[in-house]
Amino acid sequence: EYLGNKFGRREIILIWFLLGGIAGTCFAFALHTAGQMSFWWAMYYFFTVGHTGAFIPYVMESFPTRSRGTGASFISFATWGGLLLAGLTSQFFASPFGVIIATFLWLGIGSWVAILFNLGTKRVKLGLEMEEIITRVLNDYNISKRFI
Repeated sequence: EYLGNKFGRREIILIWFLLGGIAGTCFAFALHTAGQMSFWWAMYYFFTVGHTGAFIPYVMESFPTRSRGTGASFISFATWGGLLLAGLTSQFFASPFGVIIATFLWLGIGSWVAILFNLGTKRVKLGLEMEEIITRVLNDYNISKRFI
């Protein structure tokens, strides 16, 4: 959250997914010892799960007041839905490609696909109070305050 406030939440999310993808790629291809496996998994997990420290406030800033809970719930569902999908389909990737390539697809490429989706989101200006952010969102979408 500190870095998100200092440099921008969207930017920190993008950097964390990039670093998570690099760690996931190393997890797939650079394992020779149990220590390396532990290290790269910890780095992957730290960055890909750690992005939520900036992501949740970013989502909350991006939705108008009354739809904020719905937006946060949708994002939470999308995250858990993605994890469920990964678990259900991993066997279909491991069989034809092998475990190493399947791991790279899910941990490396998957993180970088998340970057592409996040590039399509709006940047929220740093240092704005929540009410000012809401007013800007409403103005961007021509929504009257009486509807929120």
